[in-house]
Amino acid sequence: MTKNNFAFLDVLTRIAELKIEQLFNVIGIIVKLSRKVIFQGMLNIFGNFLKMTGQKKILVVDDDRVCVRLIRGYLKDIGCEILVATDGFEALNSAKTIIPDLIILDVMLPEINGFHVCRLLKFDERYKTIPIIVLTARDHAEDEKISDEVFADCYMKKPISRKEFLQEVKRLLRFN
Repeated sequence: MTKNNFAFLDVLTRIAELKIEQLFNVIGIIVKLSRKVIFQGMLNIFGNFLKMTGQKKILVVDDDRVCVRLIRGYLKDIGCEILVATDGFEALNSAKTIIPDLIILDVMLPEINGFHVCRLLKFDERYKTIPIIVLTARDHAEDEKISDEVFADCYMKKPISRKEFLQEVKRLLRFN
């Protein structure tokens, strides 16, 4: 083996020791630093690893850390893997690679807005069955109409009620 192969194996070993949540955060950092082909391969490996765990996967897409923390707190007791993306581009890549069981998607995102992300996923035969909850802090009357036009499964205005939010999550994940 070459020196490069040993270095690569060392990196893989360190990654294998991380928790799934930490691993996804590491992958997110890699996305921001370089959006190269190697990243797509790493996401494929990570996606296959998540499929083996058998847990439901929820992709939370929001660039506001406080909102992400709040949503994680709401979801912590339902026994799902919670993955995070912070912009529309990252959301699309993650959704297409990991194929989550549910996407919680903020409207106002950097790169690509949440409505556009939803539309791209819902109009693609491979991903249209992934349920999407659209969240927004905006108070625009047309947002709910746009949400329907892009086939979002649920539209909620921030601040969200914990009880109503969890009811929608469980309904879309088909929990009892």
